[in-house]
Amino acid sequence: HINEDARQPGVSAERVITPETQVEPLLTLYDLLGFSAEERSQVNRPRRRKPKPKATKPPVEEERVIEWREELMIARHERLEAEKKQQESTKPQPRSAGTSDATAPEAPQIQSAPEDRPDSKSTGQRKIASGTVRSEPTNAPKHFLGPILEHYREGSLVADEENRIGTIRGLKGPRTMFHPLELPEEQRVKASIYIELRDTYHHLYNNEADRHEANPALREMLGRLYDNFTERYGELNAPRNVDFIKMDPGSDEILGLERYIDGELRKADIFDHPVSFQTEKIEKTDDVHVALVASLNRYADVNLEYIAQLTGASEEDVLGKLRGKIFFDPDTEGYKIAERVIAGNVIEKADRVQRYIDTHPDNKAAQETLNALREATPQPIAFDDLDFNFGERWIPVGIFESYASWLFETEVKISYQPDLDEFNLSARDPYNIKIFHEFAVNAESRRYTGLHLLKHALHNTIPDITKKVKKLVDGEIIEVKVRDGEKIQLANSKIDEIRSGFSDWLRDQSVEFKDRLADTYNRKFNCFVRPHYDGSHMDFPGLDRKGLGIEDLYPSQKDAIWMDILLGGGIIDHEVGGGKTLIMCCGAFEKKRLGVAHKPNDYRTKGQHSRDCKNFLHGLSDGSGSLPGQGRL
Repeated sequence: HINEDARQPGVSAERVITPETQVEPLLTLYDLLGFSAEERSQVNRPRRRKPKPKATKPPVEEERVIEWREELMIARHERLEAEKKQQESTKPQPRSAGTSDATAPEAPQIQSAPEDRPDSKSTGQRKIASGTVRSEPTNAPKHFLGPILEHYREGSLVADEENRIGTIRGLKGPRTMFHPLELPEEQRVKASIYIELRDTYHHLYNNEADRHEANPALREMLGRLYDNFTERYGELNAPRNVDFIKMDPGSDEILGLERYIDGELRKADIFDHPVSFQTEKIEKTDDVHVALVASLNRYADVNLEYIAQLTGASEEDVLGKLRGKIFFDPDTEGYKIAERVIAGNVIEKADRVQRYIDTHPDNKAAQETLNALREATPQPIAFDDLDFNFGERWIPVGIFESYASWLFETEVKISYQPDLDEFNLSARDPYNIKIFHEFAVNAESRRYTGLHLLKHALHNTIPDITKKVKKLVDGEIIEVKVRDGEKIQLANSKIDEIRSGFSDWLRDQSVEFKDRLADTYNRKFNCFVRPHYDGSHMDFPGLDRKGLGIEDLYPSQKDAIWMDILLGGGIIDHEVGGGKTLIMCCGAFEKKRLGVAHKPNDYRTKGQHSRDCKNFLHGLSDGSGSLPGQGRL
């Protein structure tokens, strides 16, 4: 090559030789493998992979909670579909004539996929609102369709129509629900036998209590169920059974079917005879008082025919022997014990008996009742011994009106509203000098007239009178309301004058007026009499007085025991040393002897146990008492 500078003018032509370098071609993998240019152009270059987006969980649709009404509709639809499929499966297939079962060609069966069939839901599944299928648990609560027995409590063990064991809830609600329990087969059978034993026990007890008749069939069934349970699982109170039975809220009564005496297991009395009513009846007695108690225990009333039957005496003789113990009641035209007749508001009862005698003058029994009521009436309190306060609610409103009219020298009307306990007043001339000036108080904002103060006197209150004063509050003088002590004191003095003048006004009234007012007080307050329980006739057969170291019981003790027998209990409020322990012991013994109580129990503290038990045993001549040991308390 010739340098380009040599071609320019003014430059000598001098050959400049530049060394020539050759670059060897680069060999690629295509060259080594023998790929042609056309083949090279058909090869796709690898593309760069774009980062994949992070996988996100598909949104889960919330399952809508199905209401119990919808559950019932779905369950009914499933049941109808199942019955329809069962009917189609049991329906005979049509066959052509002359073709036997063995030679009939087998029809091709086309089975659709489960997702293509509309009734492909299996039993126990339902379709919910989101379109998913949820399996219904077998232990889901459901409506209890069985009878609700009287002894059922919240959480009681029961069996449903499918003989599943569970508990019931919502006894006091609109729907009683059954909650199934997942129990092993052995435990399920055990619970089933226990439920039947419990229900049979309550059925037997309630049946005999209502009918007062023994039920041998139910008693035999109860014994068989008890024997079946104990033969399989042992005693009810065995440790392995107690925890299981305690799952039932009413288990205490069933565990009480067993009792231990000196370490020996014995069945309860209900297995042998009724315990809900007294089985031992008094057939014959010579004591009319015993027959009277038997009549009260059986009929809850005085039945002269029954008493005469027990004693073998006539009704006239019975009335003569029970004179003072029973009285004629004109309201029922029968006889009742004196403790019910000669008690309460005796003045009102005497008035009723008097009205009955006015229409039945020949009834001597009613006259005896009237005399007894009048003798029991408390001594009337005289007018001079009474203290009357203005505004007392028992005083007739007309008396207050007369006093207010006299005081204000104008006619005053007063009405009383018992519901609100409030008096309302009005006057014919509310602006006379007495009301508007003499018994008035002029406050800063209003005038309190005599009628206002009279109302406060009736209610025994004081008006809240205020006035305005200027005070410095936070550097600023403002007006505030405060109580006006001077005006309040003036109003209180006038109210006291009104109240005190009422007693003086009453004393100035006529004798007839004062007697009527005193009679109103006595009829309303001085008319009540407490019942007197007379136990003087009681002799306590079987009581060992010598063993107790006494000659006889005190009259107060006999009266208390007679009250205990008639009422079935009571409060013995005697002083220390008055013999309360002997009262309770003898009362229990007499109630058992007379048939009032089947098994009377006497409870006391441990500290009194040993001493009182010894005293009671000393008093029983036949040794018929049963006492628990100290270790069993």
